[in-house]
Amino acid sequence: MRDKRMLRCALALACLLAVPPALAAEGERSASALGAEIERLDGVIRLLRRALESADASDRAEIRWILASRLSDRFAARSLLHDRLSSKPRVHDGLVRGILIPPSARADEREVLRLCECIASEDPRSAYAARALLTLGDQLSASGWRSSEEARARYLAVIERFGKSRAELVARQRLGRMAMRDKSWERARELLEHVAIQTDPVPHRPLLVLGAGREEIRHDAVQTLVWVYASLDDPLRAWEAFRRYGLRDEERVGLLETLASRLYCSGRADKSLEVYRRLLEEGKAEPWRMKRWRESAERIAEDLAAGRPARCRIDFEG
Repeated sequence: MRDKRMLRCALALACLLAVPPALAAEGERSASALGAEIERLDGVIRLLRRALESADASDRAEIRWILASRLSDRFAARSLLHDRLSSKPRVHDGLVRGILIPPSARADEREVLRLCECIASEDPRSAYAARALLTLGDQLSASGWRSSEEARARYLAVIERFGKSRAELVARQRLGRMAMRDKSWERARELLEHVAIQTDPVPHRPLLVLGAGREEIRHDAVQTLVWVYASLDDPLRAWEAFRRYGLRDEERVGLLETLASRLYCSGRADKSLEVYRRLLEEGKAEPWRMKRWRESAERIAEDLAAGRPARCRIDFEG
Protein backbone atom coordinates (compact mmCIF):
# COMPACT_ATOMS: atom_id res chain seq x y z
CA MET A 1 0.00 0.00 0.00
CA ARG A 2 2.86 2.37 0.86
CA ASP A 3 4.48 1.70 -2.55
CA LYS A 4 1.16 2.43 -4.24
CA ARG A 5 0.82 5.76 -2.45
CA MET A 6 4.38 6.70 -3.37
CA LEU A 7 3.66 5.86 -7.01
CA ARG A 8 0.52 8.06 -6.98
CA CYS A 9 2.53 10.91 -5.45
CA ALA A 10 5.23 10.50 -8.12
CA LEU A 11 2.65 10.60 -10.90
CA ALA A 12 0.94 13.65 -9.39
CA LEU A 13 4.31 15.42 -9.12
CA ALA A 14 5.18 14.49 -12.73
CA CYS A 15 1.89 15.91 -13.96
CA LEU A 16 2.36 19.09 -11.91
CA LEU A 17 5.89 19.63 -13.20
CA ALA A 18 4.71 19.05 -16.78
CA VAL A 19 2.40 22.08 -16.70
CA PRO A 20 4.40 24.84 -18.46
CA PRO A 21 4.46 28.41 -17.22
CA ALA A 22 2.66 31.06 -19.25
CA LEU A 23 4.43 31.28 -22.60
CA ALA A 24 3.93 33.21 -25.79
CA ALA A 25 2.20 31.58 -28.73
CA GLU A 26 4.12 28.69 -30.28
CA GLY A 27 5.38 30.79 -33.18
CA GLU A 28 6.73 33.46 -30.76
CA ARG A 29 8.50 31.31 -28.15
CA SER A 30 12.07 32.40 -27.58
CA ALA A 31 14.98 29.96 -27.62
CA SER A 32 15.54 30.53 -23.89
CA ALA A 33 11.87 29.76 -23.09
CA LEU A 34 12.02 26.57 -25.16
CA GLY A 35 15.30 25.58 -23.47
CA ALA A 36 13.69 26.02 -20.04
CA GLU A 37 10.69 23.95 -21.12
CA ILE A 38 12.96 21.14 -22.36
CA GLU A 39 14.92 21.18 -19.09
CA ARG A 40 11.69 20.89 -17.07
CA LEU A 41 10.46 18.05 -19.29
CA ASP A 42 13.80 16.24 -18.83
CA GLY A 43 13.12 16.10 -15.08
CA VAL A 44 9.54 14.92 -15.56
CA ILE A 45 10.62 12.17 -17.97
CA ARG A 46 13.33 10.91 -15.56
CA LEU A 47 10.74 10.77 -12.77
CA LEU A 48 8.26 8.86 -14.93
CA ARG A 49 10.90 6.36 -16.07
CA ARG A 50 11.77 5.58 -12.45
CA ALA A 51 8.05 5.19 -11.66
CA LEU A 52 7.65 2.81 -14.60
CA GLU A 53 10.52 0.62 -13.37
CA SER A 54 8.86 0.06 -9.98
CA ALA A 55 5.21 -0.07 -11.11
CA ASP A 56 3.13 -3.23 -11.13
CA ALA A 57 1.26 -4.44 -14.21
CA SER A 58 -1.99 -2.62 -13.35
CA ASP A 59 -0.30 0.79 -13.43
CA ARG A 60 2.07 0.41 -16.37
CA ALA A 61 -0.35 1.41 -19.14
CA GLU A 62 -1.19 4.70 -17.39
CA ILE A 63 2.46 5.54 -16.69
CA ARG A 64 3.51 4.64 -20.22
CA TRP A 65 0.83 6.92 -21.63
CA ILE A 66 1.82 9.85 -19.43
CA LEU A 67 5.47 9.23 -20.33
CA ALA A 68 4.61 9.10 -24.05
CA SER A 69 2.70 12.39 -23.72
CA ARG A 70 5.65 14.14 -22.05
CA LEU A 71 8.08 12.73 -24.63
CA SER A 72 5.79 14.07 -27.34
CA ASP A 73 5.89 17.49 -25.66
CA ARG A 74 9.70 17.35 -25.55
CA PHE A 75 9.81 16.24 -29.20
CA ALA A 76 7.84 19.34 -30.20
CA ALA A 77 9.93 21.65 -27.99
CA ARG A 78 13.25 20.24 -29.26
CA SER A 79 12.09 20.55 -32.86
CA LEU A 80 10.97 24.16 -32.37
CA LEU A 81 14.22 25.05 -30.59
CA HIS A 82 16.26 23.49 -33.39
CA ASP A 83 14.21 25.53 -35.86
CA ARG A 84 14.91 28.77 -33.95
CA LEU A 85 18.65 28.12 -33.99
CA SER A 86 18.92 26.74 -37.53
CA SER A 87 19.53 28.77 -40.68
CA LYS A 88 18.70 25.85 -42.99
CA PRO A 89 15.60 26.00 -45.23
CA ARG A 90 12.37 24.58 -43.83
CA VAL A 91 11.05 21.21 -44.94
CA HIS A 92 7.86 19.21 -44.35
CA ASP A 93 8.85 16.30 -42.15
CA GLY A 94 7.82 14.35 -39.07
CA LEU A 95 5.15 15.18 -36.52
CA VAL A 96 5.95 18.91 -36.50
CA ARG A 97 5.12 20.24 -39.96
CA GLY A 98 7.36 22.67 -41.75
CA ILE A 99 10.45 22.50 -39.52
CA LEU A 100 13.65 20.47 -39.42
CA ILE A 101 13.66 17.57 -36.94
CA PRO A 102 16.91 17.09 -34.95
CA PRO A 103 18.24 13.59 -34.03
CA SER A 104 17.43 14.14 -30.32
CA ALA A 105 13.78 14.74 -31.18
CA ARG A 106 13.77 11.69 -33.47
CA ALA A 107 14.80 9.58 -30.46
CA ASP A 108 11.79 10.92 -28.53
CA GLU A 109 9.54 10.13 -31.49
CA ARG A 110 10.78 6.53 -31.65
CA GLU A 111 10.28 6.06 -27.91
CA VAL A 112 6.72 7.43 -28.10
CA LEU A 113 5.88 4.89 -30.80
CA ARG A 114 7.53 2.07 -28.83
CA LEU A 115 5.55 2.97 -25.70
CA CYS A 116 2.31 3.09 -27.70
CA GLU A 117 3.03 -0.35 -29.16
CA CYS A 118 3.63 -1.69 -25.62
CA ILE A 119 0.37 -0.21 -24.34
CA ALA A 120 -1.63 -1.57 -27.28
CA SER A 121 -0.18 -5.08 -26.95
CA GLU A 122 0.11 -5.51 -23.16
CA ASP A 123 -3.15 -3.85 -22.08
CA PRO A 124 -5.27 -4.08 -25.26
CA ARG A 125 -8.66 -3.25 -23.69
CA SER A 126 -7.68 -0.23 -21.62
CA ALA A 127 -8.63 3.33 -22.52
CA TYR A 128 -4.91 4.01 -22.91
CA ALA A 129 -4.74 1.33 -25.61
CA ALA A 130 -7.35 3.21 -27.67
CA ARG A 131 -5.29 6.41 -27.45
CA ALA A 132 -2.09 4.54 -28.23
CA LEU A 133 -3.58 2.91 -31.34
CA LEU A 134 -4.87 6.26 -32.59
CA THR A 135 -1.44 7.81 -32.04
CA LEU A 136 0.23 4.98 -33.95
CA GLY A 137 -2.30 5.26 -36.76
CA ASP A 138 -1.82 9.02 -37.03
CA GLN A 139 1.95 8.74 -37.17
CA LEU A 140 1.93 5.90 -39.70
CA SER A 141 -0.60 7.77 -41.84
CA ALA A 142 1.63 10.86 -41.81
CA SER A 143 4.69 8.79 -42.77
CA GLY A 144 3.55 8.24 -46.35
CA TRP A 145 1.64 5.83 -48.54
CA ARG A 146 3.85 2.84 -47.68
CA SER A 147 2.60 2.96 -44.11
CA SER A 148 -1.06 3.54 -44.95
CA GLU A 149 -2.04 -0.12 -44.59
CA GLU A 150 -0.42 -0.30 -41.15
CA ALA A 151 -2.21 2.89 -40.15
CA ARG A 152 -5.50 1.48 -41.40
CA ALA A 153 -4.93 -1.67 -39.32
CA ARG A 154 -4.46 0.42 -36.15
CA TYR A 155 -7.67 2.37 -36.76
CA LEU A 156 -9.61 -0.83 -37.49
CA ALA A 157 -8.30 -2.30 -34.21
CA VAL A 158 -9.78 0.70 -32.38
CA ILE A 159 -13.16 0.14 -34.05
CA GLU A 160 -13.09 -3.58 -33.21
CA ARG A 161 -12.00 -3.22 -29.58
CA PHE A 162 -13.69 0.03 -28.57
CA GLY A 163 -17.08 0.09 -30.28
CA LYS A 164 -19.52 2.85 -29.31
CA SER A 165 -16.79 5.04 -27.87
CA ARG A 166 -15.32 8.40 -28.76
CA ALA A 167 -12.15 6.62 -29.88
CA GLU A 168 -14.13 4.50 -32.35
CA LEU A 169 -15.64 7.62 -33.93
CA VAL A 170 -12.22 9.26 -34.19
CA ALA A 171 -10.86 6.12 -35.88
CA ARG A 172 -13.73 6.13 -38.40
CA GLN A 173 -13.11 9.81 -39.03
CA ARG A 174 -9.41 9.12 -39.75
CA LEU A 175 -10.29 6.19 -42.05
CA GLY A 176 -12.77 8.40 -43.87
CA ARG A 177 -10.06 10.96 -44.60
CA MET A 178 -7.71 8.20 -45.77
CA ALA A 179 -10.44 6.98 -48.14
CA MET A 180 -10.76 10.53 -49.49
CA ARG A 181 -7.03 10.67 -50.20
CA ASP A 182 -7.45 7.41 -52.12
CA LYS A 183 -10.49 8.93 -53.90
CA SER A 184 -12.67 6.11 -52.54
CA TRP A 185 -15.59 8.49 -52.17
CA GLU A 186 -18.33 5.97 -51.41
CA ARG A 187 -16.24 4.38 -48.65
CA ALA A 188 -15.46 7.83 -47.25
CA ARG A 189 -19.17 8.70 -47.26
CA GLU A 190 -20.05 5.51 -45.37
CA LEU A 191 -17.43 6.10 -42.65
CA LEU A 192 -18.07 9.80 -42.15
CA GLU A 193 -21.87 9.47 -42.19
CA HIS A 194 -21.58 6.90 -39.40
CA VAL A 195 -19.69 9.52 -37.36
CA ALA A 196 -22.16 12.31 -38.19
CA ILE A 197 -25.22 10.24 -37.27
CA GLN A 198 -23.75 8.64 -34.12
CA THR A 199 -22.84 12.07 -32.72
CA ASP A 200 -26.13 13.67 -33.71
CA PRO A 201 -27.48 15.43 -30.57
CA VAL A 202 -31.15 15.19 -31.60
CA PRO A 203 -33.03 13.36 -28.74
CA HIS A 204 -34.78 10.76 -30.91
CA ARG A 205 -31.49 8.86 -31.38
CA PRO A 206 -29.46 7.20 -28.56
CA LEU A 207 -26.83 9.68 -27.38
CA LEU A 208 -23.33 8.32 -26.86
CA VAL A 209 -21.38 9.54 -23.88
CA LEU A 210 -18.38 10.97 -25.68
CA GLY A 211 -17.24 13.60 -23.20
CA ALA A 212 -15.31 16.63 -24.39
CA GLY A 213 -14.85 16.79 -28.11
CA ARG A 214 -18.20 15.33 -29.26
CA GLU A 215 -19.21 18.51 -31.08
CA GLU A 216 -15.76 18.87 -32.63
CA ILE A 217 -15.89 15.32 -34.00
CA ARG A 218 -19.35 15.85 -35.45
CA HIS A 219 -18.51 19.25 -36.92
CA ASP A 220 -15.40 17.96 -38.68
CA ALA A 221 -17.21 14.89 -40.08
CA VAL A 222 -20.12 16.94 -41.45
CA GLN A 223 -17.84 19.59 -42.95
CA THR A 224 -15.70 16.89 -44.59
CA LEU A 225 -18.80 15.23 -46.06
CA VAL A 226 -19.32 18.36 -48.17
CA TRP A 227 -16.12 17.41 -50.07
CA VAL A 228 -17.31 13.82 -50.38
CA TYR A 229 -20.70 14.73 -51.85
CA ALA A 230 -19.10 17.26 -54.19
CA SER A 231 -16.89 14.44 -55.50
CA LEU A 232 -19.79 11.97 -55.73
CA ASP A 233 -21.50 14.51 -58.02
CA ASP A 234 -24.94 13.89 -56.52
CA PRO A 235 -26.40 17.05 -54.93
CA LEU A 236 -29.82 15.47 -54.33
CA ARG A 237 -28.20 12.74 -52.23
CA ALA A 238 -26.37 15.40 -50.19
CA TRP A 239 -29.63 17.30 -49.72
CA GLU A 240 -31.31 14.24 -48.23
CA ALA A 241 -28.27 13.25 -46.16
CA PHE A 242 -27.91 16.65 -44.48
CA ARG A 243 -31.54 16.36 -43.35
CA ARG A 244 -30.72 13.05 -41.62
CA TYR A 245 -27.96 14.54 -39.49
CA GLY A 246 -30.35 16.60 -37.36
CA LEU A 247 -28.72 19.88 -38.36
CA ARG A 248 -30.26 23.25 -37.64
CA ASP A 249 -31.63 24.94 -40.79
CA GLU A 250 -28.94 27.61 -40.64
CA GLU A 251 -26.16 25.00 -40.44
CA ARG A 252 -27.71 22.82 -43.16
CA VAL A 253 -28.16 25.61 -45.71
CA GLY A 254 -24.62 26.82 -44.99
CA LEU A 255 -23.27 23.36 -45.85
CA LEU A 256 -25.35 23.22 -49.01
CA GLU A 257 -24.09 26.66 -50.05
CA THR A 258 -20.52 25.40 -49.54
CA LEU A 259 -21.39 22.32 -51.61
CA ALA A 260 -22.67 24.53 -54.45
CA SER A 261 -19.46 26.57 -54.38
CA ARG A 262 -17.25 23.48 -54.45
CA LEU A 263 -19.22 21.91 -57.28
CA TYR A 264 -18.77 25.08 -59.30
CA CYS A 265 -15.05 25.38 -58.57
CA SER A 266 -14.49 21.71 -59.50
CA GLY A 267 -15.98 22.29 -62.97
CA ARG A 268 -19.56 21.09 -62.42
CA ALA A 269 -21.41 24.35 -62.85
CA ASP A 270 -24.67 22.62 -63.82
CA LYS A 271 -24.76 20.71 -60.50
CA SER A 272 -23.87 23.87 -58.61
CA LEU A 273 -26.72 25.73 -60.28
CA GLU A 274 -29.09 22.90 -59.27
CA VAL A 275 -28.17 23.36 -55.59
CA TYR A 276 -28.55 27.15 -55.68
CA ARG A 277 -31.97 26.86 -57.32
CA ARG A 278 -33.16 24.34 -54.72
CA LEU A 279 -31.96 26.63 -51.93
CA LEU A 280 -33.87 29.53 -53.45
CA GLU A 281 -37.02 27.42 -53.82
CA GLU A 282 -36.81 26.32 -50.19
CA GLY A 283 -36.30 29.92 -49.04
CA LYS A 284 -35.08 29.12 -45.51
CA ALA A 285 -32.50 31.87 -45.14
CA GLU A 286 -32.06 35.56 -44.40
CA PRO A 287 -32.77 38.04 -47.25
CA TRP A 288 -29.07 38.92 -47.68
CA ARG A 289 -28.22 35.25 -48.14
CA MET A 290 -31.07 34.68 -50.60
CA LYS A 291 -29.78 37.69 -52.58
CA ARG A 292 -26.29 36.15 -52.71
CA TRP A 293 -27.66 32.81 -53.91
CA ARG A 294 -29.74 34.54 -56.60
CA GLU A 295 -26.70 36.44 -57.86
CA SER A 296 -24.57 33.26 -57.87
CA ALA A 297 -27.26 31.33 -59.75
CA GLU A 298 -27.56 34.09 -62.36
CA ARG A 299 -23.78 34.26 -62.85
CA ILE A 300 -23.49 30.48 -63.23
CA ALA A 301 -26.41 30.37 -65.67
CA GLU A 302 -24.66 33.04 -67.77
CA ASP A 303 -21.38 31.06 -67.68
CA LEU A 304 -23.16 27.90 -68.82
CA ALA A 305 -24.98 29.73 -71.63
CA ALA A 306 -21.73 31.31 -72.84
CA GLY A 307 -19.70 28.11 -72.44
CA ARG A 308 -17.29 29.81 -70.01
CA PRO A 309 -15.24 27.62 -67.63
CA ALA A 310 -15.46 27.96 -63.85
CA ARG A 311 -13.63 30.97 -62.45
CA CYS A 312 -11.93 29.05 -59.62
CA ARG A 313 -10.35 25.65 -59.00
CA ILE A 314 -10.07 23.58 -55.82
CA ASP A 315 -8.95 20.04 -55.01
CA PHE A 316 -9.01 17.95 -51.85
CA GLU A 317 -5.50 17.32 -50.53
CA GLY A 318 -6.27 15.23 -47.42
